Amino acid sequence: MKIKINRSDWLYLGVIIMVLRYFLSTLQLEFSPIVTNSMVVIGIVCMIAKISCTKYGKNEWIVFMISFVFSLLLLYAKGDETFLVITIFIMAMRKSNVRILVKCWTYCNIILFILTIISSIIEGQNIYVIGRYEGIHMIDVERYAFGFSHPNGVLAAFFRIICGIIYLDENKSTKKIVTFELIAIFLYYYTKTRTGLVCITLFLFVCFWIQKTKGKSSESLIPKALLFLEMGAILFDLIAVYTYGKSKALVALDYVLTGRFSLAYRMFDYVDWSLFGTNIQAEQLPFSLDNSLWYVILMQGIILFLLLTILYCWSVWKFGKEKKYLEANIILAFTLYSICENMYSALFLNLGLILACYYLNNEVKQYG
Repeated sequence: MKIKINRSDWLYLGVIIMVLRYFLSTLQLEFSPIVTNSMVVIGIVCMIAKISCTKYGKNEWIVFMISFVFSLLLLYAKGDETFLVITIFIMAMRKSNVRILVKCWTYCNIILFILTIISSIIEGQNIYVIGRYEGIHMIDVERYAFGFSHPNGVLAAFFRIICGIIYLDENKSTKKIVTFELIAIFLYYYTKTRTGLVCITLFLFVCFWIQKTKGKSSESLIPKALLFLEMGAILFDLIAVYTYGKSKALVALDYVLTGRFSLAYRMFDYVDWSLFGTNIQAEQLPFSLDNSLWYVILMQGIILFLLLTILYCWSVWKFGKEKKYLEANIILAFTLYSICENMYSALFLNLGLILACYYLNNEVKQYG
């Protein structure tokens, strides 16, 4: 029996491999760089196979080749494959089915999440005792990581699953929204991840608001509100970090966010601003930088940050204009979560960025 492989199957296979590679990076497991780098190479080869089977216009090839050469130079100079992977992924998504793509992404996350939780319970939990502020007092808190490298990773992984399922369901079920919120609260009980619970709650609340507002006279407010929140969140984070210490209200908020602003501000002492990022590896820094908007600016460069930010804001605006409110909300939610966790440029851990990249190379009216 002859098995027929469609050209888009190469893309979906590449996505599955990439999701597996970057999901593994969030766990307590340690892998040899040979293994992780090989997975990236195989994923890229699969996506290039999809590109080779797709017809493109002359201008598309010119833009792609310029971006490809530029990303190779960045990889050689800085050792960061982010721009290369995003460039190839955008090109590979041309004339593909976004719902199948999101299904592969979502099901992979679900399977890996369940396997991680089950294996951690069987093997026994590592309990983290982490100091954090409750009001103005620092206290020790016991938190469960369920196999992830940090307790925050549990709700971050669950958040990705929520976004994928609600997208595939087209935000039709209020029961799912309530169920997801209850599960998030249950996971919070063990992980004590306040930022994750807040981001999930905000996303689900906006999903509920879109459900109840769509089709009514006030529907015209949705795209304006989503774009305002997207741009406002980015500007607020930039200002809050750059001017940290000048406002008591921001310092108080920083306590609630467990140092997302202050740690980014302190990073100015260790990493210089540059257009293309730094050669300093994250492991060489005295502390981790979870605020990923500033991680991109300081570690990966101002140019990549500007390109991503323009893409995010433009996509929210276009999705809102075409009444694709759920897609716009997903992008907004990942932007908000990026203030707390490192996912602003993490393509295969960020459904919002995947949808934005897909739209960049496909007509939004044909989308989904």
